[in-house]
Amino acid sequence: MKSICILGAGRGGITLAELLKKEEGSLDITVIDKKSYFFDKNYFFPLLFNKEKEKVINLNEFFSNVGINFINKEVERVSFSKKNLYFKDKSTMGFKNLIVCTGLISQELSIKGEHREGFFYMSEIDPLSFRNYIKIASDFVIFASTILGVRLAFCLSFFNKEIKLISNSLDFLGRKKEEVISILKRRNIDIYENAEITEVIGNSIVKATKISLPKVFSSNVVVVDTHLLPNLKILETSLKEGELPPQVMLLGDVARKNIEKEYFFIFNSINVYREAKALAEKITERGEGYFFPKVYTLQDIESFLDEEFNEKKVLSWIS
Repeated sequence: MKSICILGAGRGGITLAELLKKEEGSLDITVIDKKSYFFDKNYFFPLLFNKEKEKVINLNEFFSNVGINFINKEVERVSFSKKNLYFKDKSTMGFKNLIVCTGLISQELSIKGEHREGFFYMSEIDPLSFRNYIKIASDFVIFASTILGVRLAFCLSFFNKEIKLISNSLDFLGRKKEEVISILKRRNIDIYENAEITEVIGNSIVKATKISLPKVFSSNVVVVDTHLLPNLKILETSLKEGELPPQVMLLGDVARKNIEKEYFFIFNSINVYREAKALAEKITERGEGYFFPKVYTLQDIESFLDEEFNEKKVLSWIS
C-alpha cells in the first residue's frame, strides 16, 4: 500500500494512522472525520462536568504535527464500485485503500415527535455541546437499555435536575441491580421499569414526554439509550460476510459482531487499540494482524459498577 484513507478519527483511526506513519513514513495517510476534536469515551462523563478538558485532542494540530493529512468533513456515502467518498458539502474524493472505523450508533426507534429539539439518541451526544442543555434545561427523561443511559441519569442528578429514568428492564445490572437502584433513588431519580417512550410532545422543542404506563412528564431534554449497532449506514452495501472488496477493511467496534447484546462497554477502548496495533503490523508486514480481545468477567462488571456509581467520584468532578 502506498496510500491509505482512514474514515473515522476515533481511538482506532488515530492509533492506526499514528502507528502506520511511525513504521512506514513514506505512506500517504489521510484521516477523515466530521469532528475537529477527539476524546476517549472514558472521558465522556467527566467532560459533562467540564473536567478532563486537557484530554480533548485538536485533530488538525495532532495530525499536522505527525505529518498526516486530515479532512474535517462529513461523509454521506461510500461507493466501493467507484472507489469514491461523497461528502455532505457535495464534494467527492477517490480512494485506493480504505479503513472504515466509524464506531457505533444507537439503534433508532420510531418515536412520535423525535424530530423536536432536545431529543437525542445516546450515540449523538457530544458532552462538550450537551453542557449547554444542562445549563438551561430542568427536566430530563432518559430511556436506558444499557449502562450508558443509567450512568447519564446518575451524573445529571448532580446538577440538581429532575430526572426520570425509563427502561424496559434493568435486569442487565445483575446482582448489583437493587444496589444501583437504591443509589439512583437516593439521588432523587424517579425510575419506571417495564416502560418505554411512546411520544415526545412540543412544538419545535421538547416540552413533555409520554411513556407507555401511561404517564406524561414535563421534560426539556429526552435521551434515548438503545442498544448500539455498527455504524455502517454510509456504506453502499449491506455488508454480508465476504462482501467487502479487498481494498476496504473494517476496524474497531464497527466490525464487532453481536454488539447489540453488549451492555457495559468496559474494555472497548483497550480492544480497539489492540486491534489497530495488530492491523498496522499486518499492513506494514510486521505481523499477521491477529489480536486477542480482552474479555470481562462478572467480577469485572461488578467492580465497574461499584466505581461508576460512586458518589464521591462524581463529586470530585464538581469541585
